[in-house]
Amino acid sequence: SSQRLRQLRCLRPGVSKRNQLLEQSLRAQDATVAEVLKSVGYANGLIGKWGLGEVDQPGFPLRQGFDRFFGYLNQVHAHNYYPEFVWDNTEKKKLANVVQQAGGSYGGFRGGAATKRIEYSHDLFVKEAIKFIEANSKGPFFLYLPLTIPHANNEGTRMNGDGAEVPDYGIYATRDWPSPDKGQAAMITRMDRDVGRILDCLKTMGIDGDTLVLFTSDNGPHNEAGHDSVSYTHLTLPTIYSV
Repeated sequence: SSQRLRQLRCLRPGVSKRNQLLEQSLRAQDATVAEVLKSVGYANGLIGKWGLGEVDQPGFPLRQGFDRFFGYLNQVHAHNYYPEFVWDNTEKKKLANVVQQAGGSYGGFRGGAATKRIEYSHDLFVKEAIKFIEANSKGPFFLYLPLTIPHANNEGTRMNGDGAEVPDYGIYATRDWPSPDKGQAAMITRMDRDVGRILDCLKTMGIDGDTLVLFTSDNGPHNEAGHDSVSYTHLTLPTIYSV
């Protein structure tokens, strides 16, 4: 009903009550690709961002067919590329970053931006992804790698005027561009480099010819981080596959 739809809209990210967050979680009876593949002998890993169930909810990855989880469970937490912790299966893995919180909590988490940047979450995810592939290359596996790059740290944008958090601007450092545009470009280049590293890993392990790789996006172009997206408004959501 239209009333039910209005209620569901109110329960989407941006609310913080426990029962409302539960509405974002997968249910125990929901079937996932990981569960189906697990039933036929696949090892399943999820590394990156997951927003469909907290550690104590039925949608938590290890309750949804995944054998390995490393990353973010909360959408707001995932904004920050230099968080104070990430989830390592059911445990919080403390990182060396120091975060200044911004405003109040929303979406079940109080976001912020790092004042001490040591460990970049994207780099940690790629490292863990390669480890997962190497550890499971002798049998069938499914790796879901939802990278957060190049999403902006929205709290960082509000606090510092630049949410395109990246360790360095690389080849764009000398461009006559605003910092958010340099950061956005550097993030995409970093992702491109790391996709290549993962493909190289498959080749090194001798399984590139037996592995289906899908690359896609869950978002279209829009303004965030303070960068100018006008040049990208003609783009749609890409999907690339390799076998």
